[in-house]
Amino acid sequence: MNETIGFPTLGELVQFSYDAFGVLPRKRSLDNEINESNKKSIQKALIRLKNEEGDINENMGSLIKDLSFLIAGHIPNPRVSLAIGEILADIEELYLSVLQSEGTYWDKKKTIQWVISDHLISRFAFSLHRNMLSFNVAAGGLKMPDGYWFLPIFSDKKITMPLETVMRWIYGQCECTQASFHCPQGALSQENFEQSRRLDNAKNWIKSRKPPSLSGLMWNFNEGFKALSGSKGEMPTITITPQMRESFSIALVLGRASSYVFNAILENFGRAYAEEICSQFREQYAHAEEEFHDFKVGNEQYVADEKFSLIEADRFWAEETELFCKGYRDNMAEYNAFFRSIPFEMHGEWIASEAKRDQLIQQFGKLVVSDLVGQRQRSANRNEVPQAFWICLGKGLELKSNPLVSAEEIESLEQEAKAARVDKLLGWLVPWLRANRYYRLGESALAFHEIEDAFFKAKYCAGGNQRTVVKLFVKLAARNKKWSAFKRGVSWAAFIRLDFPWLRNGLPSDDKMKYLFEEMGVQ
Repeated sequence: MNETIGFPTLGELVQFSYDAFGVLPRKRSLDNEINESNKKSIQKALIRLKNEEGDINENMGSLIKDLSFLIAGHIPNPRVSLAIGEILADIEELYLSVLQSEGTYWDKKKTIQWVISDHLISRFAFSLHRNMLSFNVAAGGLKMPDGYWFLPIFSDKKITMPLETVMRWIYGQCECTQASFHCPQGALSQENFEQSRRLDNAKNWIKSRKPPSLSGLMWNFNEGFKALSGSKGEMPTITITPQMRESFSIALVLGRASSYVFNAILENFGRAYAEEICSQFREQYAHAEEEFHDFKVGNEQYVADEKFSLIEADRFWAEETELFCKGYRDNMAEYNAFFRSIPFEMHGEWIASEAKRDQLIQQFGKLVVSDLVGQRQRSANRNEVPQAFWICLGKGLELKSNPLVSAEEIESLEQEAKAARVDKLLGWLVPWLRANRYYRLGESALAFHEIEDAFFKAKYCAGGNQRTVVKLFVKLAARNKKWSAFKRGVSWAAFIRLDFPWLRNGLPSDDKMKYLFEEMGVQ
């Protein structure tokens, strides 16, 4: 993971999602998976997103939709596959939100830790509860391993990854050992070479931290289920119901994905951080469970009393869950508004005082309060950015508002930032100031050279400040007849939902884009 200041890029985020689920087969492909042509098409789309070519929103949305479709191919339960799709959409929305509003002054590695700890865990815990209820997943009667099976288990001697937990749970449910599941005919004759290889692969998946491709994993277990059920002509040894197969498939898909994610966390951030976020998730999940408890129990009773059909129950849960979650979002907004209404110096007092925290919980709910109080406490424990960062940023914003700013003043700020070693944290600031100065002087070519530098440096770290950078980049690209740069700027502006009037309905058509390019070029 490199030292670039900022968030992971869109391409990196979506590529990681595909890698986590392992849906692009490396060798073996199942009947319900994509063919080689579609696989190459998705790989090309991933490269286009990485290079941020074309309509970013459309490309990203299409890739997320394709990912959800590929996952659904391994999960025969539409309730679960739809819930997974919505959870992925929630994570995408969270990423966009922090990218738009929360600037970062850390390198990519530390930024990822901050997003996971301060945003992702609580959102994931809430999203899991919300979508399980919204899609009435309980109606499917699925069975999963006990406890937090989708998290690693840490002991002194080893770390048990979720995929191992799932595999051993399946063996237990089938009343088999690992050997008898994958190689049920016992003696390893030449005819049973395939079974022997499946057993060796399964052993390696438990020993190795690197999970197999999803197609390889599912094929191996599907062959085991066939042998156990006697579908190849052997006498059946156990009855595996369709509901059991469904539960096993879901657990394997999610166990594989979770193992991939935690392998990456362990590799990049270490065991202590992995244990910390697992503990944090269990706490947030328990708060979410408490928050949803009365709603869930009360509505379960209501559905039973009303004797709803399955279709009626599905509609009821979708509508009622959405209304309930709107209340949570309103509480979150009111909580933030409350803290904005009191002096900053008093924030610590409200967080430190147990009595005041209880008062906040009564008003806004435990999930909201524990999440945001936790953010503030973790922020206090971090090695924060030097004070010089805020000083230089503030001076830069003041210079931007000065129509008579001189080259010497900008140069002075640049040297001050370098002396304080915060120049790389604010890499976009000085070229943005120079671009504005040249623009006011009518030096469009020089202004574009500077704003192009600022644009690429600001996109993934400047937060809300990037809006003025992007606006000027688009304007100067048109003024300098830089068509490719103009399209790139407009596409990014649409992605971060910049308030250009002509972006209210999404990215314009090519004809409209060319018209805007010509019009803005002569303004």
